[in-house]
Amino acid sequence: MDISNNVSGNKLDTSGLGQTQFSQEGFMKMLLAQLKMQNPLNPFDASTMMQQIAQLTGLSSSQKLAESVDALKSNMGMSQMLEATSIVGKNVQLATDRLELAENGEAKGAVLVPQGIDAIDVTVTDSAGKIVRTVKLNASSDGVLDFSWDGRDDAGVALTPGLYQMAAVGHAGGEQVNIPTAANFKVNSVALDRNSGKVVLNVNGLGGVTMDDVVKIL
Repeated sequence: MDISNNVSGNKLDTSGLGQTQFSQEGFMKMLLAQLKMQNPLNPFDASTMMQQIAQLTGLSSSQKLAESVDALKSNMGMSQMLEATSIVGKNVQLATDRLELAENGEAKGAVLVPQGIDAIDVTVTDSAGKIVRTVKLNASSDGVLDFSWDGRDDAGVALTPGLYQMAAVGHAGGEQVNIPTAANFKVNSVALDRNSGKVVLNVNGLGGVTMDDVVKIL
């Protein structure tokens, strides 16, 4: 390392202190080089040296604090993942517009009903974008309203098991309102997203979803 580029008179260039690649070892090497090369007639200012050491100490403390926070987040994430393993093999209701028709010919979903809605139409669409079934619901109150679909189209023909698209429209006072939907899925496994620190649920058909998408555990 060329120390001469970092030493100007008796003042050490600390512009690199704000960069993460500037290590404590590198700083000490530069400081020792400065002490060796100081002008005897104009010795190094001790107060300046203390300021530079304090600056390095502050940087080191910040880095250690950041490392501690990262470690805490990782530990919390692992703890949450371990807790989430209790729902592996169980069904959860997820906020989604996908509806899974099971092998037994049944699909279970839900609509999140706002206040003032008295009737709801849930349309089920196949992979080609064709509406195959319209499920009509009566909403007596707001909240989560569960429903089931027998896997048959409007003509009574049994459809192939798999994923279908759904959308819900509520009727209130002659107006139509789009309503959020949810559906039941089985949790196959859980994992931890290292980037976000969130627990990820691996479910049939949808792949990975976060706990934020869970409406309820069944």
